[in-house]
Amino acid sequence: MKKLATIPLLLVLFFFGCQKDNSLVPPEQKDSNSMQKPAWVLAAEKQGITLIALPKSASPALAKAFFATSLITHDVNGVVAINDTYLSTANNTVSVNASLSVLANSLAQDATLSMSFDDEYLCFEFGPSGTTFATPAMLNVQVTGLDLSAFGTQTIGHLQYFNESQNEWTLVEADEVSIDVESGTFTCKNGKIPHFSRYGFTN
Repeated sequence: MKKLATIPLLLVLFFFGCQKDNSLVPPEQKDSNSMQKPAWVLAAEKQGITLIALPKSASPALAKAFFATSLITHDVNGVVAINDTYLSTANNTVSVNASLSVLANSLAQDATLSMSFDDEYLCFEFGPSGTTFATPAMLNVQVTGLDLSAFGTQTIGHLQYFNESQNEWTLVEADEVSIDVESGTFTCKNGKIPHFSRYGFTN
């Protein structure tokens, strides 16, 4: 009699076990919305600002391919620079010339500094993380081959850094940040970088 009573119980357990198994969905079949965007992209959307996009590279997996390092001696001027080009999926040549100039005695000690960008947004990452400058380093950037049509007649852009603790983009001073829609050129002159973070250009 006990054996007969346990059979329905086993069937119930088996049924619920199958239901749990069937509820599992392979990662590739999940809703694409579950693929979380980076916090800095979501923050820009929340603030209603537009990050300047870079044309996608025709070469696969460009991400972080543009990377430069330089040993900066603390008591002399130093520069970290990227000067490179790539072919976009639209068969246009995109040219990026970027430099970070560090003034003598801005660093407390010698350091190997790095800068990099990928082909999604006109954003730069600098390292080592947490580096600060007694006198701000100067960021100069010129990019050609951009599609800036979404900016219409706009001629002025902004340099901002992503404040991780506040989860928001914050304006950074620069001598000039300009957008030339007709020529597809973006320029930043003497953006003042007081510390290392993610820096990007916006509308």
